[in-house]
Amino acid sequence: MTFKQNPAAAASDEPEYEIDSFELLWEQHKGKVIGGAVALIVIVVAVFGWIIVTNARKSAAEAALASAKSAADYRAVIDHYGSSPVAGDASLLLAKSLRGGKKYAEAN
Repeated sequence: MTFKQNPAAAASDEPEYEIDSFELLWEQHKGKVIGGAVALIVIVVAVFGWIIVTNARKSAAEAALASAKSAADYRAVIDHYGSSPVAGDASLLLAKSLRGGKKYAEAN
């Protein structure tokens, strides 16, 4: 914190000081400002990390479905990526495959 002597106060016996309002604000709240900045950075990193992981999982699920050719492959995709939209596609392809093999009860 810096104090500057006011030149107009030179005529009086007591020195008068100007306090820079930004410096005073910084001294009083620097912990909160730094903490808020760190929290914001952590949130941004977490969001980007979640996006990257989600996209990687989606790509892996799509690649697994693209390489699946048999009923067992479709079941493996459904088991491994059960909560993704690809699992629904694999279920439909599994049913189609089973109907092609005349296994109608299992296809339903």
